[in-house]
Amino acid sequence: MKCVVCGQRNADSGVLCEPCSEALNTSSPIWPEQIEVQGVAATPAAFVDLWGMPHHLDAKMSVGRSIEADKLIVLDPSVSRRHAELELAGVWTVRDLGSTQGTFVNEQRIDQPTTLRHGDRVRFGDIAMFFVDSAPRMQQRYDIPTYRLPKGQMGLPEIAIQMHAPSGGGGGVAVLDGKRVQLTTPQYELVELLVQRMRGDTSKPIDARGFVALTELNRLSLDVPDPGEQHVRQLVFRVRRALINAGVGDLIEVRRNVGYRLRAVPKN
Repeated sequence: MKCVVCGQRNADSGVLCEPCSEALNTSSPIWPEQIEVQGVAATPAAFVDLWGMPHHLDAKMSVGRSIEADKLIVLDPSVSRRHAELELAGVWTVRDLGSTQGTFVNEQRIDQPTTLRHGDRVRFGDIAMFFVDSAPRMQQRYDIPTYRLPKGQMGLPEIAIQMHAPSGGGGGVAVLDGKRVQLTTPQYELVELLVQRMRGDTSKPIDARGFVALTELNRLSLDVPDPGEQHVRQLVFRVRRALINAGVGDLIEVRRNVGYRLRAVPKN
């Protein structure tokens, strides 16, 4: 299959070739499960993320960080809760909704409804995607590699991990390879569960070790009456951000239909 954006090279990642995929890289870390369409998404038009995954659009759809129906959800701090709006009325247009970090078409910040053309690079805050008139429908995958291992590197690294929960509740501290990470109560529960599962699964092959199913994560203290998959994703995203900001790195892996795990083996 040819790249849906340039049409010149074979698609290497989803529906994108490698150069087009690289053109979407920004300074903001982002993972596949942080971008998803909620709603019908009835048209062939789509936004394509840097993993080459097309997110199809409805004839009228908003973009933002909040979890709502008929919306392209982008779980990144640079994206406002109600960031922009897309509409098909003969032609596709995008309109910024007064977002904090702005909406950009081909790196030009927009302040009025702007026509979208096939191959336009659209950026919401720090997160860039390509707009395409048509793209094949693909099953959304969460086992897409979110980083590239150096050549020859196999398995999982070993790191020292200590968990400190205060006696009075209210979150806790994780110390990973000497780096302290302050966590809220649900964040602490998530990291503690992932560490415990990785420590307890010593009999399993390393590729299958340490995974926690989504149904288990729904029982964490998510502070919502009916927690669902999107709430778990938001929690995982916040923990990843906290680990990266503390200099630990991205240590959470997600695998579709399996669950989440710590991408490291805790030292005893």
